Amino acid sequence: LHVDGMNLTTARGTQMETTTDYHNIFKIVVKMCREMINLYARQYKVNVLIIPGNHDYSSSWHVGEVLRAIYEDCPSVIICNNPKPRKYFHYGNFLMQFTHGDKEKPIRKLFDIAVAENSPPHGNLWGESVYRESFIGHKHMEEVIEICGFKIRRCASLAPTDTYHDTYGYVG
Repeated sequence: LHVDGMNLTTARGTQMETTTDYHNIFKIVVKMCREMINLYARQYKVNVLIIPGNHDYSSSWHVGEVLRAIYEDCPSVIICNNPKPRKYFHYGNFLMQFTHGDKEKPIRKLFDIAVAENSPPHGNLWGESVYRESFIGHKHMEEVIEICGFKIRRCASLAPTDTYHDTYGYVG
């Protein structure tokens, strides 16, 4: 969403540039999510992990709750909207960690966190997987760091660069 409410500011109060008002942004995001979920849910089980960001902590949770309510009676769609900053998805022998990436510093700390959160007594997804990766955003650039076979993939922003991000070099 990029903003955290009708004042069009981040969760910490930084004013953001937008091309429309908050109500329209919220409706567009929910509609886009529904279109993608509906497209894939026709043939596959769909897991949606809501990852809060530093710009839209509350707003992203609200979108997740709307989606959870829409799909609560749809067994092929699972909306994971718990307030945890990191979410995990295990598929076959692949363990994926998703987080915004603004809280875990230095970024290499994600390796230790992934091991701790997926090893006994918290489960054993680490031991059940062969391939392990983390997907993060926050810095608006592409980067891959590897630690002991654990890949941390920083993903570029999908949003166009606004004046603030251009000024401070958060582009990509």
